[in-house]
Amino acid sequence: MAIATSIDSKGSGLVIVHNFSDQAGSATPFTRNILTPSWAKNALVYLNWTEEGGTTGLVDLTINAVDPVNHETVTPLASWNGITQLSAIDLITVAIGPGITGIADDDAGTEYHLNTPLPRLMQTVLTLSIADADEFYDLTLSIEFSK
Repeated sequence: MAIATSIDSKGSGLVIVHNFSDQAGSATPFTRNILTPSWAKNALVYLNWTEEGGTTGLVDLTINAVDPVNHETVTPLASWNGITQLSAIDLITVAIGPGITGIADDDAGTEYHLNTPLPRLMQTVLTLSIADADEFYDLTLSIEFSK
């Protein structure tokens, strides 16, 4: 699997994982591995869902730690079960890093917190519902790494 790395040459650590416009729902999740910059201590994940069409738009997001040797074996980051059945257009954030405070596994609201060190390699899994076969989505998924 290809690994997404920082796209900002000035070292800000911004990674645009997905940028969808009129993306149809899919039975296959959109999966991407992201290499954590060696200097990064924290990350802020942005899921910005701006528009939907169709009958029943639903979005799921999970974040996994990936084995840095084989790049295939994954486990849920900090044992977090992710965001499931998000049904409202909104900006969702997930703060990740040691010392991050808040409720780590509260699948409601717009802010999530994972008090855990960043893995060397992480994976995002984004699922866009096709429950009624007419859904489409405008959204971006990005990660901003910081020291």
